[in-house]
Amino acid sequence: MVEQWLASVEQAMYDAVKHHLKLGLSDIKTTDYSNWILQHPGQVVLTISQVLYTRQVNEKLDSQSNENDAGLIEIRDQMIITINNVCALVFTNVEQSKLLTVEALLTLQVHWRDIFDMLIKTHTRDRNDFEWQKHLRYDWSDKETNFQILQCDASFPYGYEYLGCSSRLVVTPLTDRCYLTLTGAIKLNLGGAPSGPAGTGKTETVKDLSKSFGKLCLVFNCSDELDHKTLGKMFSGLAQSGSWCCFD
Repeated sequence: MVEQWLASVEQAMYDAVKHHLKLGLSDIKTTDYSNWILQHPGQVVLTISQVLYTRQVNEKLDSQSNENDAGLIEIRDQMIITINNVCALVFTNVEQSKLLTVEALLTLQVHWRDIFDMLIKTHTRDRNDFEWQKHLRYDWSDKETNFQILQCDASFPYGYEYLGCSSRLVVTPLTDRCYLTLTGAIKLNLGGAPSGPAGTGKTETVKDLSKSFGKLCLVFNCSDELDHKTLGKMFSGLAQSGSWCCFD
């Protein structure tokens, strides 16, 4: 049956993505970071890097004293050095797919640098502080052998959808607040309806959040001709595939 064959292909995709993520997590401990970026797929590089940054912050918050921010300042300064090293890769002779990975990674690293600056500015001392909890965080669970996306008290399993090498959205404080609202809604089994003027990034914000979750996001352009039958077919497919949909 075609349906069974396609289901097998889909499962093989999930298994392959998970395998490469676990391999990337293992290799980053023993490989120079710049070389590691060029040795692994873009999706692996972006996800594992954020797992690494999340762990660094948690370790510093657990170990630093209540009197100073030395631990956070240390990883902030290290991040600036890392950004400069990754920037240098742009000017080397790398293939186009790796160049896209480097550009997307730089976008995320600048956001993480801003997070570190904010934690230092607010004198965050505990990993349970809201100033840290409100951000998207990544972790690897050895017990469940699964990647997790965390935000506040919400926890979501990574989707393992193969997304290829794509650009990432520049994250602003407004984007962070939108992410916080949407993840809270997802935890409650609800949806979200970002509103605002045209061209302000509502659709792109939803699409970028789906990339963070390792999920496929379908953008459907609605019209007056949309009826309940079309919506029914759409929801049926979404329920079967586990994908996200943005009704634009």
